[in-house]
Amino acid sequence: MVNLDTQIMKIKHSNICQMLKQKFDVERMDRFFRINNDFTFSCNDFTLNHENSIYLSFNSIKNEHSYNLLLIFALSDENVFPHSLQNQIRRISEHNIDKLVIWLRKPIDSEILQSLKRCNANVVHITNKEISNVKYISSFYPIGTDYNYAVVLNKLTDLLIIRLKKLFHLVLSEIAAPTYDETYGSEKIGTKAIMKFEADILKSTIKSIKYKNRSLNTNLDYAVDVGCGTGRHSRNVLASHFTTVYGFDFSPKMIEMANEKKRATNQNNIIFTAADMEYEEIMYEDEYYGLTDLVVASFGMGSFIEDTARMLRRFHEWLKPGGTLFLSFYNKNSVLLNLTPNWRDTSLSAHIDIDTNTLQVQLNEDTLFQIFCKPFDNSIKSEITKKFDVDQIYSYPTTLALLPNSLLQDNLAENLFTKIDKTLSTDTETFLGHYVIIVAHKQASEDLDGYKNVVSILESKAIKYEILDHEAVLSIKDVITELKIDKGVLIKSLVFYRPHEKSYILIVLPHNKRINKTKLADQLQVIPKKVRFATEKEIVHLGFQLGGVPPFGYPGHLKVECYIHPDLLGKNELPFYMGIGDNRKTLKLSSHSFQEIVKAYTVLDQQ
Repeated sequence: MVNLDTQIMKIKHSNICQMLKQKFDVERMDRFFRINNDFTFSCNDFTLNHENSIYLSFNSIKNEHSYNLLLIFALSDENVFPHSLQNQIRRISEHNIDKLVIWLRKPIDSEILQSLKRCNANVVHITNKEISNVKYISSFYPIGTDYNYAVVLNKLTDLLIIRLKKLFHLVLSEIAAPTYDETYGSEKIGTKAIMKFEADILKSTIKSIKYKNRSLNTNLDYAVDVGCGTGRHSRNVLASHFTTVYGFDFSPKMIEMANEKKRATNQNNIIFTAADMEYEEIMYEDEYYGLTDLVVASFGMGSFIEDTARMLRRFHEWLKPGGTLFLSFYNKNSVLLNLTPNWRDTSLSAHIDIDTNTLQVQLNEDTLFQIFCKPFDNSIKSEITKKFDVDQIYSYPTTLALLPNSLLQDNLAENLFTKIDKTLSTDTETFLGHYVIIVAHKQASEDLDGYKNVVSILESKAIKYEILDHEAVLSIKDVITELKIDKGVLIKSLVFYRPHEKSYILIVLPHNKRINKTKLADQLQVIPKKVRFATEKEIVHLGFQLGGVPPFGYPGHLKVECYIHPDLLGKNELPFYMGIGDNRKTLKLSSHSFQEIVKAYTVLDQQ
């Protein structure tokens, strides 16, 4: 068994720099930046050179200036970053460096992370779990005689390539921010068309939400604009329909521009913040968690997130019951990936490369970027339908994406093909548009608030309890990590569903026990295939969040058969910990109180 901690601690900075440069070359990423080997920096705390850092230069919009990014590996073992060290890091930026990226072997505290951001430094940490989950190495490079070391290094650098492509997106945003609203989409007709199409569909969606909520003449409560950029949708569409709009983007420069434009228009109901939703905490999240009317992630934003399931789960948690999701992706089935026109005069500013999961973005004639992109396909559609009810799927633009930009600059041609593409946008048989837009909603629950049900039962029985707050969890392992439980009994609740009977089966057992599905089926007197785990949507229908499923508090109008593992019965002086319906909270009860609540449950036969 390979000890990942040991292998990661052994990784030499010179090896990681060497391998990254080789993988840059294989993926032809040098088309998008230059590698400079002449950067050196020395101070009391560390020294930087080509063996422990990589210096990259990107073309900017003004070609006489380049945008310079420095990847630093020399500080990989730091975890405190005292002020003296932060001051030295600030000094690096004085050497014509626009962005610093520091790789760390271990995670750091969020406050230190924010301090480093103020030093113009982003942090990259790849977890052991991420490395373990890598099943395929893009290009394996043997190094040294230790095969396990080489495998871990290759996996790590593959993951770093993915993370760097996302950081290149940040670089792109920083370069484009000052002129983004004025220039992006102004020359490329296909890009301009999708920006207008999305805005029109978004306005129509808001109108439908207001009609459904009988609030045509009043504002809805909350909207969240994910990847808001300079705040185009927040300012031009959302602010006039919602009491509060929360917009965030991973680019501080984009947020700076968004706040400038907000101040110019006195739109004080918009709150803009800089945050990367994949790797950082989002400010004000508690204010709209479970209360949001509309989540917007437009202009292909869905494709820029690596973990689609986690992104969707987070959106689901933000939305109130019945709340709406407006989500946009690049399309893996785009017409441009099926046909290759014989002209280079494209009407789009960005093109998908499905072989490398990247998007090539043309800022101007000389400035081309390659950034991470996960295009929409059936697997992503399946993830969406697991959690949401889909109202409409659009694909757009189709013919505009295929035709040369010079042809479309004629108003007659632009209007004609725009009309054709609007007709094709909802044609599921064609579905060849460059983008995919999903409008979906979280299931509306009438009285399905599992957390309130659990608390209500505790209060009605006058049971003493404690609720422990923590970060959102999705598994028992997450709970153990968050709560650091060393004494006590941790309970997991498994939910099965029988579709023909439309009934649920609840199994309550210690977290370290497994269920024997065959014996469960025997006890239920059914064949095993008639008992399956409930889907995420079916669990949500009970009023609970994945990661917070409780052992009681189920809606009275639903048929739920409850079973309990025998190990949870009998005398126990230790406290019991369990879900309470909200995956940011854990319920703590005495053994006696717990057993009083579940005394009517059937004992599970797993012997």
